[in-house]
Amino acid sequence: MFKESVVYTIEKALPKITSIIFLPIILRLVSPTLWAEIVLLLGLQLLFSLLLTFGNERAIFKYSENIQNFYTFLKLLFKYFLIGILIIEIIGQISKNLPFSLIYGLPIRFMLLSTFFITINRLLVNKLRVLKKPNTILISSIFESIGTPLLQTIFIFLVVGVDGFNTRVIVSVYFLAQLLISGLK
Repeated sequence: MFKESVVYTIEKALPKITSIIFLPIILRLVSPTLWAEIVLLLGLQLLFSLLLTFGNERAIFKYSENIQNFYTFLKLLFKYFLIGILIIEIIGQISKNLPFSLIYGLPIRFMLLSTFFITINRLLVNKLRVLKKPNTILISSIFESIGTPLLQTIFIFLVVGVDGFNTRVIVSVYFLAQLLISGLK
């Protein structure tokens, strides 16, 4: 029991610790305008994640007893995600000024795809908690907590080296790195 508590504490603290390390580096490479875009998209990501889990990440506990219920829940999540993407794309076709318009481009799409994978990962981590698999949770947390900001920093370094500090490609690669790591996790 004590070991599980330590693992879960590390799992929750690790992303915050890596943020303290990587955020100052990333902030030196990203202009305030681009960082504002990233923060806006991170806020939307949190909102979409809440909508996908119906406001309750722990909802998976209801479905963890029966594997068929679990798969049904994941299918439902995927269906709602696709409906949401479709609605956003339709609105994007209609409006040219909203953040998810087609002019806005890749950042919102990478953010939406990574939101889906992040949501699935959170639900699976909650399922692993029910199954009492703290070591698996810790390994996945280490992978995500170190991998995401490290890959984001590398991508941003590469973009700054090629295109400079004020290119919107920085926003795209920020969410592309998040998408790749959450997809692999």
